[in-house]
Amino acid sequence: MPLKMKEILQSVPKFCFPFDVERVSQNQVGQHFTFVLTDIESKQRFGFCRLTSGGTICLCILSYLPWFEVYYKLLNTLADYLAKELENDLNETLRSLYNHPVPKANTPVNLSVHSYFIAPDVTGLPTIPESRNLTEYFVAVDVNNML
Repeated sequence: MPLKMKEILQSVPKFCFPFDVERVSQNQVGQHFTFVLTDIESKQRFGFCRLTSGGTICLCILSYLPWFEVYYKLLNTLADYLAKELENDLNETLRSLYNHPVPKANTPVNLSVHSYFIAPDVTGLPTIPESRNLTEYFVAVDVNNML
């Protein structure tokens, strides 16, 4: 593994757990969040994360592709496999995702029997309710402050 990749992987836990894990409530519901790593050439790599219930496990996918909805859906599937102790399904899905080439826009992608997605069209604008980020923005920000 290249040194640069090792450095990146060593920094990821700090982003996945920016809080004191010992103080997290066991009643905490799973949640999604994203962070961005920017390299010296200004390339952005997105970290798509899902904390499991209880906040002791964080599933994280690193990608140069800003496919928020795709990765959130995939993380939910992986968290479900983890909760049901379906380790083979989880590993098969991850292997399939890792080995799959970047699909063309609007192309269906089957990763395993239970997991698929449609590659987003990066030339299109996000829509409500399909885009979680746009929906949350619309709900949280006053109309006068949107532009």
